[in-house]
Order: sequence, then C-alpha cells, then structure tokens
Amino acid sequence: MTKQYTKNQSIGIPENAVGIKEYKDAVKAKKGRNKYNAKKTNINGYIYDSQLEASYGIELEHRLALGEIKSYERQIRLDLVINGKKWRSYKIDFKVHHFDSPPEYVEVKGFPTRDWKMKFDVLKIIRDDILEKGATITVQYKNKRQTF
Repeated sequence: MTKQYTKNQSIGIPENAVGIKEYKDAVKAKKGRNKYNAKKTNINGYIYDSQLEASYGIELEHRLALGEIKSYERQIRLDLVINGKKWRSYKIDFKVHHFDSPPEYVEVKGFPTRDWKMKFDVLKIIRDDILEKGATITVQYKNKRQTF
C-alpha cells in the first residue's frame, strides 16, 4: 500500500508545521528553484538565466573591449512563423554584431532538452525567412561549440 501525502508534505513542510507563514515560506522556496538547477547570476546589474550564460556574457564583454566585435544584444525574441502563422516564440541568448560579417545568433546550453531541440530544429529550417542573410546560429555548450 502506498502512503498518501498531504499537500503540505508534497512541498516539503513537516506535517506538524501547517501555519500560514510556514506554508508561504515553503511555496516561495520551491518556486525559487529552476527545474534544470540553473542558477540565475547577476553580472554588472544584468541577471543571466545560468552561470554558463553569464560566463559567455563576460566573454562577449571582453571581446567588445578588445575591439573584436562591434556590439551584442541579449535575449533576442524570434517568432517562429510557419505557413504565415506564428507557431512559437524563441528567445535566443545573444546576437553578436561583427564588423565585417553578418550577425551571429548564439544559444548557450548546458544540455539540450527535448523542447529546445524541437524549437531549434524549426529555427534551422526557417532561418532564411526570419534571420538576416548569411547570419549564423551557434550553440555554445560548456565544452563544445557548434555552428549552423
């Protein structure tokens, strides 16, 4: 026979601590967690979704200071349109503007998820319709980089 859990037990509140304050504190603590255990990171007043994304943002700042790139933007929203209808929105982490070539769209990933792969595959298929001519798409993993 399986044990039945109360609502309070399912979010980590001891059974004897059922006060409103304890319940609200436990709900806040649970909501603060990212389902992929990514830790939001504040660098120079900008909050990145993960430490890996923040480290890539720092790299871009260094490249900008050295004059290797013209500029960059964060969290670019792309509408994935299929047959004239918006299917989904896709937020890509960075858009890097180079001096003498088309922009580079960079997605920073700790690991690929099923939902991300599906959206990314659609982006690769319709890229000529929504991105600048010649733009590249790069996926930056922790130890590997792929360009499409």
